[in-house]
Amino acid sequence: MSTRKHETGQPEPCIPASQSTAGGSSLVIQPKLMIGQADDPYERQADQVADQVVRGASPGSVRFGSEFAIQRKCSDCEKEDETLPQKSPLIQKKGMNTGTFAGEAISSQIEASRGAGNPMNATTQRFMESRFGNNFSGVRIHTDTRAIQLSQDLNAQAFTVGNDVYFNAGRYNPETTGGQHLLAHELTHTLQQGGGLNRRVQRQAEEMPSLTLSCPESTTAPPQVAQGIANRTDARATAIITRAQNSDAISVRAMRLVSDIICTYYPSQAGKIRNIRYNASEAGLHVFSVGSGATTRADLNVGDYFINNASSFARRVLQVGHELMHVEQYRTGMAGGHKSDEREFLAFYWESLTDEFEGTGRMSHGTRKNLIDGALGYYYCLSAALQTTHDAKKQTLLTRRATVDGTRGNAPTPAPTACSR
Repeated sequence: MSTRKHETGQPEPCIPASQSTAGGSSLVIQPKLMIGQADDPYERQADQVADQVVRGASPGSVRFGSEFAIQRKCSDCEKEDETLPQKSPLIQKKGMNTGTFAGEAISSQIEASRGAGNPMNATTQRFMESRFGNNFSGVRIHTDTRAIQLSQDLNAQAFTVGNDVYFNAGRYNPETTGGQHLLAHELTHTLQQGGGLNRRVQRQAEEMPSLTLSCPESTTAPPQVAQGIANRTDARATAIITRAQNSDAISVRAMRLVSDIICTYYPSQAGKIRNIRYNASEAGLHVFSVGSGATTRADLNVGDYFINNASSFARRVLQVGHELMHVEQYRTGMAGGHKSDEREFLAFYWESLTDEFEGTGRMSHGTRKNLIDGALGYYYCLSAALQTTHDAKKQTLLTRRATVDGTRGNAPTPAPTACSR
């Protein structure tokens, strides 16, 4: 792709407007969202502007340099539209002013949610408009569970796409100095993107403790033990649980627990995980894919719930297996937001029916039933065609469910019959 230069001497990527279809209609090209670099000029300017706002810049005193305000569509873009690919690799490095591209699933989730947030409250909006000298009535603030999950996926305190600003858990606090700074930073991005960066994701990076996974060589996983056979917690599992409950920082213990489980029970799959990251608010475990195709790897996020429930060890071990299955799915053609329900159905199917590893103990019947119900809930989110494809699996789930429903103290409940995520 050709580039042209600003007065600053930096290359300007062409931003195509549209492409004509065979029928003569205009098809807007929607490439994957670009993730801005943490140290690019836009981030530096956003920090500078936020500093001014927090210091009490007088009304209307915040100004933007022309090198940021001018973001034009290049003159040759129309010629390039015919050959521009509509899809990009999952992570693609570009030139001086560009970062990586967000994965297809993340891009589609962001696009689906744009415009659905809430405006700032009147007090906050008036304050920011007086500082910037701009109208922010069109800005939408996202603080819901989807915004939190997307922020975690992007390892961000907050991120901005066009007029939509997404915040991680607890990060939207405009009544505090730190919260004002972060909001002003993101509002600066809305103004920058009004100049032609509307396909760009700009984020305030979240510093997240991480551990690079490294397992001893020649480790062999223990076998799995069929139902009906005693499977007590052995010395190996007890040692892992004890380490998870020692006096180290919770972040260290959480990441180490995941590492110990992978290296002990899934050593042949250790290569699928690049880093283990600690995020206190993570509800369970979550993988963030890195790369694409057969070589996809993942960063695995772990939160407080996982480490605080380490004693339910058999469940924790199979939960890690669930996430490793997602990496295998990404490697075998199941990436993309349109396949997320099928991925979850198959992962819960495996987790709910798999026998526990030797020496890890047993899950309760109630826990296994809940996992089966999780799989069935996702089954009913599938299309009619996919439900037909996986009908035999549904029947297997129902048969297994009958053996744990209303047994060993858990009350009998009806199986799901509708979509539940």
